[in-house]
This record gives sequence, structure tokens and C-alpha cells, in this order.
Amino acid sequence: MAGIEAADGEIIVIGDSDDSYDWSDIGPFIQRIQEGYDLVMGNRFKGGIEQGAMPPLHRYLGNPVLSLIARIVSHAPVGDFHCGMRAFTKAAYRQMGLMTLGMEFASEMVINASRNALRITEIPIKLFPDKRSHPPHLRSFHDGWRHLRFLMTYAPDHLFAIPGALMLILGLALQLALVNGPAHLFGFSLGIHFLALGSLLTLGGYNVLNLGILGKVIVTLKHPKMESRIASWFMERFSLEGWLILGGLLTLGGLATDTVIFFDWIHRIGEPMEGSVHLAFVASTAIVLGLNVMLSSFLLNLLLSEDWPHH
Repeated sequence: MAGIEAADGEIIVIGDSDDSYDWSDIGPFIQRIQEGYDLVMGNRFKGGIEQGAMPPLHRYLGNPVLSLIARIVSHAPVGDFHCGMRAFTKAAYRQMGLMTLGMEFASEMVINASRNALRITEIPIKLFPDKRSHPPHLRSFHDGWRHLRFLMTYAPDHLFAIPGALMLILGLALQLALVNGPAHLFGFSLGIHFLALGSLLTLGGYNVLNLGILGKVIVTLKHPKMESRIASWFMERFSLEGWLILGGLLTLGGLATDTVIFFDWIHRIGEPMEGSVHLAFVASTAIVLGLNVMLSSFLLNLLLSEDWPHH
């Protein structure tokens, strides 16, 4: 690690200690910092990778795929998230709030920099075969999984919100289509099994979506400079009472419907009740969904409480 004093604070340049980078190339890194950037990344794919400097698995699969996922998650203008040579200011480093202890530290630095609205750029850098006398510490699949696990943890949109919303919409559509009984679509008969699928998608979709919203709120509270329309909307307009009323209406509506079906069963005891099975499915789903809405609203209210230690 090297440091140099500049007019706007200390500049830190780091690089792997295996002689795989040419330290005489730090000039452009320092220049970019002096131009106003907070984090300057090297890009080995643009600068050149000498033969034997990077295993084919890392060069053609591991690094490109993980860097692509990281770009989608962070929106950072970086093509090589795992380059070991990079420069940043001491002030920027403090804002990043880095916590990981493994190889995923490389990605965390870029993602946290992006989420704190720091200025990021990259420059081409050449990678040479390392000069170590012992095997590298990197374990391809173990460390690759640690990177992927970290990226997914930081991606509530892609891991929770989007899949959950799609599941919820499809589940509600199936239930609305089948609430009065079997339906026919494109020559296919959709019966009770598809209604069960609709119930599963509705409840599962809401819970997954709810986890995504909670995750986005947590990330926003942790990184106040990170912009999120969904989190901002909830944080500005969320009302515990409103969500309790919504959940209560769903629950009471489902209970009332099941009660009507129950008394109808008593009145028609001994007669088949197949005609009300679809409606009972939808009513029971509404009860569970309403309970989920009410209980999860308390958790969201806890996160948004004025007593919560926002940073």
C-alpha cells in the first residue's frame, strides 16, 4: 500500500503484493483523484492480461460474470470489479464503511462507493504473472460464491422486489379468473389446481416483495445518499394505520366469506359443496394475506420509527 499527500487530502493507492502490477503506473491513478474522482479502479481487461497471469476460468467466466452482476446491482461504471490495483481518498474510504473480511471486499468497496454517491472511474492497467513462490490464496469456487452471496445480499430489487411483484400479480390474476369456478383459456381447462397455484403465488409473492421493500429501506437507511424511488415512496407515505386497515379489510373480508360458506354448508348438510370450493380458496388466501400485511407493517414501522438509530 502506498500513500501520497495531495491538496485535497490523502490519496491511497493499493495493489496486490505479488508483483502482478507495475507500480510505476500509479501516476494516472493519482491524476484521476486530483481531478476530483473519489475511487479510481484499474481495468485489466482493457489494459492487457499477459499469458499465465489469470486462469482461464477467472478470465472468461468468473470475473466477467461477477462484474456484470455487480454493475447491475450497483450501477457503477466499472468493468473489472476485482482488479487489485485501485486508488481512493481517505475521506472516501471512511464513507464506504467497509465490513467484509474476504475476497468480496473488492466488490464491497465499489458498491458502497457507488451507493454513497462517490465519483468513480477506471483506467486500463496491465496484469503480469505473479511472482509468488507459493500457490495463490484465492479459491475459485469458494471465493466466487462469497462474491455472489454478497452481491445478492446487496440486490433487494433483483432478489426480492421484482420476482415478488411478478409472482403477486400472476397469483392475483389467477384467483380473479377462477374465483367463480373453472375457466377455459386457449383450449386449456384451468381448475382447482391452478387456483391453488394462484394462492401460492399470491402469498409467496407478497412475502418475497415485502422482504424486498424491507431490504431497500434498510439499505437506504444505511446509505442515505443512495436513491431508491420505492424506498423513498414508502418512507414518505407509509402509514401504519393505513396498512393495518388494508390488512384488516382483507382478513375480515375473507373471514366473512368463509363464514357465509360455513353456514351454507350447515344449511345444506349432506349435499355436495363443490360449487363453493373456489370461493373458499380465495377467501382463505385473503385471510392469510391480510394477516401478513398487518404483521409486516409493524416491522416496517419499526424500521421507520423516529427512535430507530438512523446513520
